[in-house]
Amino acid sequence: NFDAIGVALESQDDALTLDMLLLLKTLYPSDTEVAAMKRYRGDPARLGIAERFMLSIIKVRDGLQKINCSLFVSEFNTHVTCYQNQLDLLTKAADDIIRCDALVQVLRKVLVVGNKMNEGTHSGGARGFTLESLSKLSTTKGADKKTTVLDVVVTMIYKSTASANSAENDSLLREEKKVSEDPFKWIEEDLSVLPQARSQSQRDVQNDILKLIQNTKNYRKLLSDGLFPPPPAGKRDKMGEFMRSAQLNTHALQKKSDMVTRKSEELADYWGEHSRNMPIEKIADTLDQFMKNLKGSVSKAKRSATAQAKSSAKDHGRGNKEGSVAVLNNA
Repeated sequence: NFDAIGVALESQDDALTLDMLLLLKTLYPSDTEVAAMKRYRGDPARLGIAERFMLSIIKVRDGLQKINCSLFVSEFNTHVTCYQNQLDLLTKAADDIIRCDALVQVLRKVLVVGNKMNEGTHSGGARGFTLESLSKLSTTKGADKKTTVLDVVVTMIYKSTASANSAENDSLLREEKKVSEDPFKWIEEDLSVLPQARSQSQRDVQNDILKLIQNTKNYRKLLSDGLFPPPPAGKRDKMGEFMRSAQLNTHALQKKSDMVTRKSEELADYWGEHSRNMPIEKIADTLDQFMKNLKGSVSKAKRSATAQAKSSAKDHGRGNKEGSVAVLNNA
C-alpha cells in the first residue's frame, strides 16, 4: 500500500526507519518522472509497481523535502556526537603534547647530540629545529652508519637514570626524588592519543560542523513554516523536539570548534609554527613518527643491555670456574 508510505511520512511515523528513509530518497522520482506522472490520466491499477509508487509519493506535498528533513533529524544526534568526539580527541592531543615535559627533555638531548654529531659541518651549532626536520634529525646516523641520534640519546638517558638509582641516597631522599626505573614509561602513557589524533582532519571536521549548523538553520526554518502538519494527539512530535534542542546542540558544538581553533594556534605557536600550515593532526603525525623511532631506539637499547648482561654472566661464570680449578690445584 504505497499510500500508507505517504501517510507515515506526513505523520512523522516511527515506522519509517533511517534505512527506509534512505531508500525513499533513492527511489524518489526525478523531475522528468514527476512531470510524466502528473500528466497520466489513466487507471493507476494498469501501471507497474515503480510507476504506482511514484504516483503515490508525489501526492505528498513537498515529499522530497519531508524525506530530506526526516533524514537530517534522524541522523542529527549521531553527527553531533561524532563531531564532539573528534573535537575532544584533537583537544586532548594538543593538551597532552604541550604538557609532556619528558618529550621536551628528549628533544633537548636530540638537539645536543645532533649538534655534536654534525660538529664542523654547516648543520652543526643549531639552536633548534623545525617539526618537519624532526624525523630526519632523529634518524641521522653517526660515523658507523648504524647508530642514530636517538640511539645515543636513549643510551644517555638510561645511563643517567642508572647513575641516579645507584647514588648513595637514603631511602627517604630516594622516595622524594622518585627516580624512575623506566625513564621511557611515559611513551605509552603520556602520548597514547597520537595515533588516533593523526588520523583526524581539523579542517574537515570544522567545515562539516559549519555545514551542519547551516543545514540546521535551514530545516528549522522549513519546520517553522509548517513543512509538517502537527502530529496527532498522543503521538511523539519528533520535529518539535528537534526544533527545541537543535539550536542548543549546534551552539555547544560551535563553542567546542572555536576552542579547538585556539588549541591549534597555541600548539602551533608552541612549536614555532603557524596553525594554518601545522594543524593539530599534522603535528600529531610528525610526533607519532618520532615516537615510533624513539620506541625503536629504546627496544634496541634493551636488547643490547640484555646481550651485555648475558655476556657478563658467562664471563663471571667462567671466572668462578677457573678460580675453583686453581684452588684445587693449589690444594
